[in-house]
Amino acid sequence: MAGVREHEFRAEVAGGSIVGWRSDQSGPPALLLHGGPSLSEYLDSLAVELAGVHTTARYQQRGIAPSVEEGPLDVETHVADAVAVLDALGWDRAWLVGHSWGGHLAMHVAAAHPDRVQGLIVLDGLGAVGDGGTAMLGPNLTALLSDEVRARVDELDAKGDRGEASEHEHREQMQLVWP
Repeated sequence: MAGVREHEFRAEVAGGSIVGWRSDQSGPPALLLHGGPSLSEYLDSLAVELAGVHTTARYQQRGIAPSVEEGPLDVETHVADAVAVLDALGWDRAWLVGHSWGGHLAMHVAAAHPDRVQGLIVLDGLGAVGDGGTAMLGPNLTALLSDEVRARVDELDAKGDRGEASEHEHREQMQLVWP
């Protein structure tokens, strides 16, 4: 990653290892928790943004290589994995910075292990409002799209609902609504 040197680390967990990357920065520790679950880790650019402010660590959550791919994918297991990552890093307490599902996970870690959490930064976290924002998610994602692009998104969404969308089409839809 440009601008921030990182070192790979491993945290031993039930069923295998969680693989992550720790920055070579100084500052209070911040554990970055990506959305998903079952999405590849994508917070490398956030680690760059926090360079000089925090020492960051980010990891691939359970279910996708290079981390353990087997085992339960419930909230409790993900909380245990996050605590194992903190232990592997030698961090008694850290800021938890989570996006989407990662924000939801951060709140669960804080509730279960408040002694391990310096503070929370939750970006578009699930469960932060009544329905988690589900009712407004689609309209907000497509509000600024052209009519042509919105029609393509709707077409791809319908294919996905029918179970007919290819992986390529799923990626295309994500790129259209999350440029």
